[in-house]
Amino acid sequence: MQLSSPVGAMKDTDKTKEQLIAELGILRQRLAELEDTNGKNSSVKANLPKSQQLLQSIIDNAPAVIYVKDVDGRYLLINSLYETRFGLDRTQVIGQTDYAIFPPETADTLRQNDLKVLEAGKPLQWEEVVPCGDKMRTYISFKFPIFNAHGIPGAVCGISTDITARQQAEQALQESSLRFAGILDIANEAIISVDEAQRITLFNKGAERIFGYAVEEAIGQPLDILLPERFIHIHRNHIADFASATVNARLMGERQEILGRRKNGEEFPAAASISKLEVNDTLMFTVVLRDITAQKQIEAEREKLIAQLQALNEAAQAINAKLSLEQVLHTIVQTAQTLVGAKYAALGVHDGQGDLSRFLTAGISEAEKAKIGAWPTGRGVLGLLLKEGKSLIVPDVSKHSLAVGFPEFHPSMHSLLGVPIFSKDELLGVFYLSDKIDGSEFTTTDQKLIEMLARHAAIAIENARLYEKTQQLAILEERDRFARDLHDGIIQSIYGAGLALDQVKFNIAPENQIARKLIDASLKNLAGIIDELRNYIFDLHPQALDHKELETRLNGLIKELQVNMRFPIEAHISPNISAYVTEAQASHTFHIAHEALANAARHAKPNHLWLNLTCEDGTVTLRVEDDGIGFEPPSEIIPGHHGLGNMQNRAAQLGGMLKIDSAPRQGTRVTLTYRAAKNPGK
Repeated sequence: MQLSSPVGAMKDTDKTKEQLIAELGILRQRLAELEDTNGKNSSVKANLPKSQQLLQSIIDNAPAVIYVKDVDGRYLLINSLYETRFGLDRTQVIGQTDYAIFPPETADTLRQNDLKVLEAGKPLQWEEVVPCGDKMRTYISFKFPIFNAHGIPGAVCGISTDITARQQAEQALQESSLRFAGILDIANEAIISVDEAQRITLFNKGAERIFGYAVEEAIGQPLDILLPERFIHIHRNHIADFASATVNARLMGERQEILGRRKNGEEFPAAASISKLEVNDTLMFTVVLRDITAQKQIEAEREKLIAQLQALNEAAQAINAKLSLEQVLHTIVQTAQTLVGAKYAALGVHDGQGDLSRFLTAGISEAEKAKIGAWPTGRGVLGLLLKEGKSLIVPDVSKHSLAVGFPEFHPSMHSLLGVPIFSKDELLGVFYLSDKIDGSEFTTTDQKLIEMLARHAAIAIENARLYEKTQQLAILEERDRFARDLHDGIIQSIYGAGLALDQVKFNIAPENQIARKLIDASLKNLAGIIDELRNYIFDLHPQALDHKELETRLNGLIKELQVNMRFPIEAHISPNISAYVTEAQASHTFHIAHEALANAARHAKPNHLWLNLTCEDGTVTLRVEDDGIGFEPPSEIIPGHHGLGNMQNRAAQLGGMLKIDSAPRQGTRVTLTYRAAKNPGK
């Protein structure tokens, strides 16, 4: 790498350089104020942070690389363009020397130039070639010393302009006004100059792109055409105040947001700086303006994300505050819907076999759910998440290769965001969200939010499961204790009382029929009480054979019931019934059968009970029938109807149908049907 010799101290050779000198003077004065940390004026110290912020704001809007180094070559300050050009964050640069940033030979040259400025005590100019990424870039660098309050150089400030895209530095400094206009056109920012009458004299390509006017349309026109009408008067006063101010450059919009107006009338937010230059006793004003619409959108997205993260945190706290698994599941699905602003949300609970055992929704009314019918079990696009266990965004569900359509009465849904819920590599369920309320598409940000919620949901689900298992264990232990007390204590005591009555009856004279009949009646009552207690003991053991095959569990249930009953129970159970149902379906079927048998034994006064469980053509059918006294089934099943509400609830969770046929003195038949989840033949 080679660098040219110093061009020398800066000279007033042309108007452009005069403007640069003026701006450098302002920066040098500001930096000197910042450097004077030993100043005795307390008000200056108090305003130092504000001055530093102002200085940083000024240089961040400059179209050149600006930096300040101390006498040891360590960076004290850089502007945004430095970060952009060299791909470094200012936290990586401040406090470092050029040797930590550039190759040794480049750092040597830069350090030598800095030392020459400190030694000369005046501004100097060089061409400097430095690496930017995998390319070498040429900069024309103006460097000047910054003196402290004692007149001693304490730092070096450099302003480097990238001239790689131009000809040599000498040609760039002496280029014609046409060449100057060409350079301005490279800038993405709008660069606009106006005269004292505020008529446009310069309008670069960036201005054309931003405002929509061609240069020939803008030149000679009042600056008013680029401003919203309500701000024209305010802006004119601002220019007039700036013309009489002592400063030559300042940021615009310090008091309120700047808005520009495009040719089509559209308003947009902007960031701008203004400078003035006196040429031949005439003031010229130049504005460098940048359209910050995208920046504002990013800021709005950031604020939205912050709000969503706060909502996520609150949701996590709310979820973890629930102990009931049912409450947790409903809270989770409602939280997911709110978090990303979805019209519809669902939580599919995995059954551990590749299908869905539950499907909780938000955004669909109970009436709509009743019309739709059985919930999905995990086919089509929904099943894809169960199989692959990966998040998925589908802009148009109908165009997906696995789409199977929607059932009748199902709301129309367009887009889909799916996120699995895992706990220790176990798939617990899947979030399904469809159609955002504002009509926008789901984004990766939405996906990440729901993924974070999924992690909280997994913990909450596991906690709720653990809590319910703990509660169930406590209940089972209490039931076992109570059953033992009933059997070993109360029933034995009653049985003993019966034996005593039998002995009393034996000792009563045969002719005392009244006493003997009273004893017989008492013995009959005691036998009835023992039967009733045995029924309750049976009800306390519904878990008789949990975690075994459905056929084995039902046979065990019938065997236990038969011990306590004085009537026969006939059962026909398909020997391979467990091959057609999931564990969740088996559990619901078992408990419905238990409830139906217990109701019949306790209330129907039957002479016979029948249980039939089969699977034909993909439909599982459970039928429990008795020849007892029967009853009039209620038009609407509510809690308190002999466990009918529990059976109805379980049937709903199976996505099936529960039918009760009965009439007084005609017995009762309970029929459950639902779709089998498995097909062993395939």
